[in-house]
Amino acid sequence: MQVEPQQRNAHPSEEEQSGSMNLPTSVEEKIKDRGPQFYPARGGISEFTEFCSGNGIEHIVTSVRRPSTIGKIEAFHKAYTVEAWIYPTHREFVNYWNYERPHQGIGYLYPADVYFRDLTHHSG
Repeated sequence: MQVEPQQRNAHPSEEEQSGSMNLPTSVEEKIKDRGPQFYPARGGISEFTEFCSGNGIEHIVTSVRRPSTIGKIEAFHKAYTVEAWIYPTHREFVNYWNYERPHQGIGYLYPADVYFRDLTHHSG
């Protein structure tokens, strides 16, 4: 298995392990682009889809020619490529991305604020 840059140093912090961050405890859906590792060009089912299905995860494939579907992760990858060298670990960059870096696409808010606001609206 090839490790992508965004997967390095991705071990949960003590705060995440203790559950004090109110993060989801399971994955129910996984959205991916139509890359050949996720979506076979000649039809059939990819190993990734089989893995997801075997673990109770719905594999959602992005729409063709709809960049907004996968745009958020593409923006993350671009920023990671340009800015991650500043941070000693992947975890520190992710913390910066979610809690310290305002994002134009969400009205210059922080992703964590939007996530927890939406989580509150949907659960209460």
